[in-house]
Amino acid sequence: MCGRYANSRRDQELADRFHIAELIGEEPGSSWNVAPANNVRAVLERDEGGHTMRQLHLALGPGAVLG
Repeated sequence: MCGRYANSRRDQELADRFHIAELIGEEPGSSWNVAPANNVRAVLERDEGGHTMRQLHLALGPGAVLG
């Protein structure tokens, strides 16, 4: 069970909460058992200001690469 969490929020709900200016990629479905190796939504804070939300690949452990 290490590294798992739930994802039940819709893109628009997160966009409103974090004042997202740009949504990138398709919305993943809800899951009550998000695990390493799943695609997840992430809110990224930009250096120039503002936030973007995009899909990333959840990976844990040595050599894990996100993006």
